[in-house]
Amino acid sequence: MSKMRTIKGKRHGAASVLTRPARMNLKLINDPRQNGQTRRFTHWREVRQSRFLLPALIIAAMVQIIGDITLAPKTFDSVEYLALSESLFHNRGYSASAGLNGFHHFIGESPTRMRQPGYPVFLVLTYWALGRSTLVVRIIQLVMLLGSLCLVESIAAISLRDSHWPISILIVACYFPWLWTSCLILSESLFIFLLSMSVYFIARALFTPQRLKSSLLAGMTLGLLALVRPIGLIVSCFSLIPFLVRYGLKGGVRSWSVCAAATVLVLTPWSIRNLRSFGELTPISSESGYNLWASSLQKNEPVWFDNPQFQEATRGAYYIDRNASERFQRLAWRNFSKSPISLMKQGIARSVSAWFRFPGSGNFSDTMAARVLALIQGAVVTCAIVGLWNVPRVALWLLLTPILAIIVMQPLTPPVTRYLLPVAPYYLILAGNGIRRLVRYFPLRGQRNRGKGV
Repeated sequence: MSKMRTIKGKRHGAASVLTRPARMNLKLINDPRQNGQTRRFTHWREVRQSRFLLPALIIAAMVQIIGDITLAPKTFDSVEYLALSESLFHNRGYSASAGLNGFHHFIGESPTRMRQPGYPVFLVLTYWALGRSTLVVRIIQLVMLLGSLCLVESIAAISLRDSHWPISILIVACYFPWLWTSCLILSESLFIFLLSMSVYFIARALFTPQRLKSSLLAGMTLGLLALVRPIGLIVSCFSLIPFLVRYGLKGGVRSWSVCAAATVLVLTPWSIRNLRSFGELTPISSESGYNLWASSLQKNEPVWFDNPQFQEATRGAYYIDRNASERFQRLAWRNFSKSPISLMKQGIARSVSAWFRFPGSGNFSDTMAARVLALIQGAVVTCAIVGLWNVPRVALWLLLTPILAIIVMQPLTPPVTRYLLPVAPYYLILAGNGIRRLVRYFPLRGQRNRGKGV
């Protein structure tokens, strides 16, 4: 009896020295009703595993400031976004002005379906309404990407749990190409922020009791995402997969239906506007025609004015307005019908090679720096592939959702590595897990060999 009291006393004493948060965490883990996935439990794990988040935020801020110093804010696409946002700011509706980017024969398009309206509206609020300063836009975009970094860490902590390597967030912060998107007047930074929010809310719907609320919020942010870039619709479709894996067929479809309904609701005003203006119920812009045509060309075939097909499609039009888009679509299907098998193989090869090219290195290709960066990118992708075998099934499909959307669309778009940047944080998290797996594997293998006398 005395022995039993002693053991009981030791147990009581050991439990009494636990801190209050630790006791709370232990209680939630042992509570079968909570199943270890409550909101409080997940939040506690996020806090515990975020010890590398502050250094990552500092590194990311420094990387973006370096980019602001070295990069010019305006690019070819920036002119289009500024022209569209200027029309909105001056109450001329969503229209494109004449003479864009050297197309002097283009007389303008009013109304237009050129580009999705999300980023032009963002520029109305941040550029035109705040003094027409690119510096203001850059600062706001810098803050958004720092917020995206926090969301990515939360996504990893919520979904991966014990499989998450906290140092991975430092790898994400050091990968400067995706962070330098904040330095440019381009839609990437807004797209990355909304994509991070969407994946975060999907993670909350999968791993916390707030399934309905989180699914609704995920659908709304996915709708906003699609208003920035059309590929947001593809991301919304692929988001069904993690719901099915987590909740099964019936529960997964029910939860995803809430998400999809919210996405459709957000896209409805833009779709109705296009129906009234152009007679087409479409939630996407008119830039798809050019992208489809560019993907239908043979290797090394020019994609600009030096191509006769480009001149044929853009006569009296801008290359992504609705008239040119229709012509580009006809030319694309004509090219595909001539050699479908070879173009299919070429598209797959182009898509695979894009993942192994360091973003932006095409500006100085065939140099030693480009080769070194290609090796780094290849190592990152290889580690991400290794990391796939160390991830819980639901978390794996969650992280793969945006990546799969990009992969599916790659054969139908030009081979531009910039298009892969929005999903960089997700394969970098997987790469971090792959690095940890390799680091753990090789020392253990060495110990086994020494034990055998090798």
